Amino acid sequence: MKKILAAAAALSLGAALLSGCGSKAADGQSSSAAVSEAESTPVRQNNAAVQTEQLTADPLTGFELQYSGKRPVAIMMNADSSAAGQWGAGAASVMIEAVTTGQQTAMMCLYPAVDAVEKVGPVTKGDDLFLQFSLPLNAINLQINKTVYAANLLNTLGDQDLDGYYCGTTCFDYDSERGAAMGNEFCWYTTADLIRSGLDLYGLSAEGGTRSLFRFGTEQRPDPSDRTAQQVTIHYGTGCDVTLHYDDFSGRYLRTGANGADQQDAVTGEPVKFRNVFLLKAATGVKDDNATRDYDLSGGDGVYLTQGGWEKITWTKGDVRDPLKIFAADGTELVVNPGPSYIGILGDFNGQSKTIYDADGNAQGD
Repeated sequence: MKKILAAAAALSLGAALLSGCGSKAADGQSSSAAVSEAESTPVRQNNAAVQTEQLTADPLTGFELQYSGKRPVAIMMNADSSAAGQWGAGAASVMIEAVTTGQQTAMMCLYPAVDAVEKVGPVTKGDDLFLQFSLPLNAINLQINKTVYAANLLNTLGDQDLDGYYCGTTCFDYDSERGAAMGNEFCWYTTADLIRSGLDLYGLSAEGGTRSLFRFGTEQRPDPSDRTAQQVTIHYGTGCDVTLHYDDFSGRYLRTGANGADQQDAVTGEPVKFRNVFLLKAATGVKDDNATRDYDLSGGDGVYLTQGGWEKITWTKGDVRDPLKIFAADGTELVVNPGPSYIGILGDFNGQSKTIYDADGNAQGD
């Protein structure tokens, strides 16, 4: 009976596949799997090779440290904001977005600790591109199913994730009200209690060290004299354009999806907004399946937007366990404004591009 229940969980959760911005919701009704337990794979303790730091501020936002000695949480989220709202997107400390296959984006949201997760979803398929940003932070990674490249990466490093394809409703729950009108890919979510159950299933801990994602400043950067970055439009692929526009009142960039409306957190109803926007350009190829994008994460150039202004940057990363490092035009490590951040990763395919506009609607040069 246990094997039958585990298989049911795998089939139902496996249907929650990747769906990026601008994609259409599936028609018809869906039902949740009645699964309370799933067979676990052999326990693999997380690789101790991750280097950590003695932190004096929140590692993801630079704000006051609230979760000392806790591992961050990285959750793969359905990037389609036009068909259904995303639970917990507005509470994310960091949102990372990129195309991994086709024309649509995938998305990872980072939270400072398990206790910071209220309700997050819809949870979707994992990809190794995003793991290369979360693994250096010693994060707890959650997804529902994953690419073979993500699976191989985790197996090679001996790093255990929480994957709904295996742990079922131990780690994830199904929103039946949403499921009455939308496909499974918009209905699965997780909470702090569910994450703890998943950690217990594998004998893992929410405690542990991490490192600061950026070099945060102790004070806010001076306001720019001109709003040269009032808006940025990112062309990720056909039918997949994301816009972030600056709100002078809040001092944040609000994310607008493919439907032209500001993205809202499905829990709070508040706009999803960021103090910092990083657009990182990387050389790209195609992996051996002839479909999955292969990003060169050794480094590249990009732009940094904050407080309605922008500047050129360069960045490096390197190996899987190496942290992201961002540098100003003069070669010094960039001092970043404390606050939540958006990271968009752009490659050399699908005509991917970004356009920055000033307060008068004039496009800015690179």
